[in-house]
Amino acid sequence: MLQPWNDYEKAIESLENDPREELTRNEATELMGMSTGAFSREVKDNQMFLAKYEPRLTGRASYYSRKDLIEHIKRLQKGEEPALLLYERTALSDDAFKEKYGKTKSQVFRKGSYLTVGGYIPTEE
Repeated sequence: MLQPWNDYEKAIESLENDPREELTRNEATELMGMSTGAFSREVKDNQMFLAKYEPRLTGRASYYSRKDLIEHIKRLQKGEEPALLLYERTALSDDAFKEKYGKTKSQVFRKGSYLTVGGYIPTEE
């Protein structure tokens, strides 16, 4: 199993104290105290992040809103939303899901994306 990351309080505090409005992935990982792999699982390819937020893409980098990152980490910290999102994947029709999230199920649950719960990725073992 992958090493869990769950230092939510440090990440939130660091983000709240940073004056920048947007951060690159490298800036965000350094500030939040996580590896790039953990950032991918917890933010970039996280289905909860994909459902609500999008980075600003440029030709050279992806910029993540500091405000979005704070909100997202707070949502991860609570732990109820991953279960709700997984439930809505099957319970909601495609149209109802798109109406609620503004994105299709295939955009949120794309291949290579993750849904972490408490820093862990639920796996079948």
